[in-house]
Amino acid sequence: LELFGNVFRIHAFYLAKNKICSEPLTPFLHLSDMRLSVPGYTEQLARTLKALVLTLDKLYDFYQPYRMANAHFPSAGFQIPCHP
Repeated sequence: LELFGNVFRIHAFYLAKNKICSEPLTPFLHLSDMRLSVPGYTEQLARTLKALVLTLDKLYDFYQPYRMANAHFPSAGFQIPCHP
């Protein structure tokens, strides 16, 4: 999850040739009220956040074999692979 002020987007991380790569899965989404300027935006935002919440356990399980001993992020509560 990439967060800049009141906008965010979701990324996928993967290993390629011993390097961590990142690809955005969503465009930047505003957390401000966009209902008047973009019809259906609130529903898109809600679906994106719901999908993120529903997949966190699956993502944690998927990345379990790739965890590294020094890649712990206490604030997130789980580990992801990272380049030391």
